[in-house]
Amino acid sequence: MGMMTVPQAPIAASIDTRTILIVDDDPSLLGLLSVSLEEAGFTVLKGTSSQKALEACRRHAGPIHLVIADIMLPPSNQLSLGQKGKGQRPNTDGLDLVRQLKAIRPETLVMLMSGQSEDALKNLDAMKDFLKEGRPFLRKPFSVGTMLRLVRETLSASPPA
Repeated sequence: MGMMTVPQAPIAASIDTRTILIVDDDPSLLGLLSVSLEEAGFTVLKGTSSQKALEACRRHAGPIHLVIADIMLPPSNQLSLGQKGKGQRPNTDGLDLVRQLKAIRPETLVMLMSGQSEDALKNLDAMKDFLKEGRPFLRKPFSVGTMLRLVRETLSASPPA
């Protein structure tokens, strides 16, 4: 009897095997997103606060391809990386977190999400810039299918790290 050989899968990572960091202070939403992304084949890191997300970012040895962060995270006194004395804007730590994560891992893509009204978001200067640049944004509530589609579109626009 001859042995059959099974063709090897390509070495390059497919979109659905990339690593995603999710940051949201709502444990139920964090759990739902995590399970949905893991079932789709992604490796998922989680953070319930800006500080925990930064810790996960520093601890993870491999690439983090995408960060999905809520804009409205509770303020963190320990968010700053060497910027002591600068006041935090209340409830906009998601935007501050993105700046800090990009300083650590500039190659990481970012997707923001929020349940805030469009008027409230337009009042955030940093959010205006983010949206003007055409970056991916999820408006809560959203379906798992919508989230997965936007994640795949975002990752497919960028080569694997």
